[in-house]
Amino acid sequence: MSTVAFVLAALLGFVCIVVVAWPYLRSHERDDGLDALDAAEAEQLALLEARDRAIAALQELEIDHREGKITDADYRVLVNQLRSEAAASIATIDAARVEPPSKPAKPDGPASQDTGDS
Repeated sequence: MSTVAFVLAALLGFVCIVVVAWPYLRSHERDDGLDALDAAEAEQLALLEARDRAIAALQELEIDHREGKITDADYRVLVNQLRSEAAASIATIDAARVEPPSKPAKPDGPASQDTGDS
């Protein structure tokens, strides 16, 4: 009986190892689509990154100013530049997100049918 229990335990252990290791053993040839950005997506990503960089620079500038590493005059100049960059990035992102107006739907009523009686 102990031999059967040992074999079953070994088999169960082997199955567990295979189940856990399966994601690492299978082929990685599948395309996950992360590298395949079209031009619009790449532009949108670049705009988002520019916005994030400007916001991060503003946060860092604020910390440096609070710690006294940057004078008030330098802070005013730099904060205005960074705010302008962030605002321009956000405005460009918002403009890119606006979809063109769709074509108006044709009315289905009798007034829309051309009878040619004019």
